[in-house]
Amino acid sequence: MDVLTGASSNIVLGTIAGMTIFLGLPVARWKGASERLRGLLAVASAGVLLFLIIEVGHNAIEIVESSAKSGAWEPTVIKGLLLVGGLIAGLVGLAWLEEKRTHHKTQGATPFEIANMIALGIGLHNFAEGLAIGQSFSGGQVNLGWILVIGFALHNATEGFGIAGPLVGQEVPWSKLIVLGLIGGAPTTLGAVIGGFYVNENLELLFLSLAVGSLIYVTRELLRLRFASLTTIAAMSAVTVGLLLGIGSELFVEVASVHNASAQASISTSTESEANEIHFTENKVVPNSIAIARGKSILLVNETDKPFEFEAHTGLIAQEAFLPAKSKAAVTITGAEGKYTLSPEGKENCLVQVNVLPGKSTPLVDEIATVAAMTILEGHARAAHDLHIRALSGQSPDPVLDLKRAGKHAHHPMREILEDQGPKALMVQNLLQKYGFLESLKIKLHQYSKLAADKDVSTAQFNEYYEDLLANVEQIRKAIGQDAYKTADFKKKAALLVLSSAEDEYKEAVEDGEITVKEAAVPGKDEYLEYQDTRGFLQACRHLLAKNYKTNLSADSQAAFLTLLTKEFSPVDPANPSHPTPFKTIEGLFERIEKSLS
Repeated sequence: MDVLTGASSNIVLGTIAGMTIFLGLPVARWKGASERLRGLLAVASAGVLLFLIIEVGHNAIEIVESSAKSGAWEPTVIKGLLLVGGLIAGLVGLAWLEEKRTHHKTQGATPFEIANMIALGIGLHNFAEGLAIGQSFSGGQVNLGWILVIGFALHNATEGFGIAGPLVGQEVPWSKLIVLGLIGGAPTTLGAVIGGFYVNENLELLFLSLAVGSLIYVTRELLRLRFASLTTIAAMSAVTVGLLLGIGSELFVEVASVHNASAQASISTSTESEANEIHFTENKVVPNSIAIARGKSILLVNETDKPFEFEAHTGLIAQEAFLPAKSKAAVTITGAEGKYTLSPEGKENCLVQVNVLPGKSTPLVDEIATVAAMTILEGHARAAHDLHIRALSGQSPDPVLDLKRAGKHAHHPMREILEDQGPKALMVQNLLQKYGFLESLKIKLHQYSKLAADKDVSTAQFNEYYEDLLANVEQIRKAIGQDAYKTADFKKKAALLVLSSAEDEYKEAVEDGEITVKEAAVPGKDEYLEYQDTRGFLQACRHLLAKNYKTNLSADSQAAFLTLLTKEFSPVDPANPSHPTPFKTIEGLFERIEKSLS
């Protein structure tokens, strides 16, 4: 989906979800309502607002809590300040504005003023809801996105009632109701558009905290309205009804989401014996597309006289799959929800489109993949470091090119891991965001990229920043892996993914039988970059396995690892780019290591 198409779609979706707020607004023009009924409606709308305070407040606090649990103090402090600042701006800010009105000092806010403030507070909340809708669709979670649209649409209808409550019995022109509806509902559309291409947890937190503060103040003003014929029991009953309306609409979103995922998994299961079997011939694959729930298995059938190999680097399957000639094998789908491609290595004409639906994930599979991704990020950082140090040491054959390549290596994980919109990258981003690391890691990596390409930075300063980045990567791996990260089995599975990526990089580097440079420091055109990626990934993988290296790798595996690190990939540049070590030789060394890790 391109940016323009995605933006226009999100405008429509956000409008559907936000404009249902108008369904509850006509209550305000109920002129025949008695004083008691007007009081009940006003207090019931306060109940709706109380629910929103609880819901929105919980979401805001949860963002700060998850960041605090990750141990990353800097983003936690920023989020804490945003939470406090938003609450103060929403709560104290509205009070300050109201105190500017002289009549407020004696008689409080009028029903019209209260309705305006309610619409403003709900609008801030709905902006955050819009972000969720936009992010769901941009991340390929279309079914979840539609559920959010429908659920928020029903939810916003009750919010319209909350705005209208204090106006019942007043002379309210339609033009005023339209303005109130736009204040409360239009931010959903704006949020959906922004959420479609820009994901920022801090922005979401700011609007949530502003909404909480303003809704608390507005609820206080609403409860100050006096209705002589309204008893305490009747008022509390009306508040309860309002709370239940809010809770009911929220439960609909949650229940519908779960039901939707279960229904999709059931569809996939019902046709599993037929739809989950894929046949590969020399020049054709049947079927060429498949939809399957996460956690289910696909039977791959090789009908040719040649062996097939399926790579794991896309994240669709947990590890490489090898099919001898005229054989079949079942592989489990472990990738996150989204669209993938699957084809035997070297057989791009036999491509299968795989749409992974919600289902049961293998325990810790996302955590293992994310730890592997952070180790690959470390590998890029190591490649950039060695090039930068060589450029400034006076021993570089081309210092300018070394610095240029160093900058490319350092920045590559930003594009490949932290900003890519593929399902695997989005899964990693979501997990990093959950633990409060995503934004701070982007900042660190961006700064490291600038330093790696800078000839004027001191070696001491660069090394200090490099060590800090590696320490941050290790902190992230520990936080995400938690207790499992201490186990050898967890690290071995992550190491297998890293080694698979390293192997793929070298295969790409020597694809033409030599390591060439068509355009210096341009990925895909400078095969030195792929060689250096392999080198950096191996170093990072060795560091990941540090404590488990000798106890969990056989003597033969350790010897193969040592050969790769100290012989084949010891120099920063390939020793003989015109006649590099054949891929089959390097592949054999990797296979000796992988035997101990599998």
